[in-house]
Amino acid sequence: MPTLEIRRHSYKGDSDHLSHEGIQLARRLGSEMGPFELVITSHLLRAVETACAMGFAINETNQDLALLPSEVLAEVNWQGGYPEFARAISCPGPTQDFGFKLKQICTSLMNGLTDIQQVLIISHGGLIEAATVACCGSDSVSSWNFAAGNCEGARIHYHEGSFQRPKPLRLSPGSFF
Repeated sequence: MPTLEIRRHSYKGDSDHLSHEGIQLARRLGSEMGPFELVITSHLLRAVETACAMGFAINETNQDLALLPSEVLAEVNWQGGYPEFARAISCPGPTQDFGFKLKQICTSLMNGLTDIQQVLIISHGGLIEAATVACCGSDSVSSWNFAAGNCEGARIHYHEGSFQRPKPLRLSPGSFF
């Protein structure tokens, strides 16, 4: 079945660009990933540079994958990770609405793919968790008591119009440096 892999960008330096370590990490991960039918990133440099350092051509950039809206930030602490977004998305309001929008984006990317095709999204802290919870539901990630770190995220299967079996993608501490 088609698979969506959604990851946070790699480490950035003092500017908007990836640090040397961030480029190294993205290169190492990229050599173990893919292939991807589609690669979508936010328009922000750190997301674009992460996909490029991983060795993937970008099919599209999407501003909706860049920043959490201020209304969402008023409801959640984005650093609270999956539990924080599971709580906020379960209640009517801006975070639930934003989650619905993210799910629509993800669904549109997955429709029409064959069983062996994969999509990669590179985005930012908070958006990874919001999209995963919105696509899979709070119960599917109830044991995920963390926030996605750099280059971390989730792999989610898509079958008959539904996102299923999310798997956390975590880096082992110190495994890349």
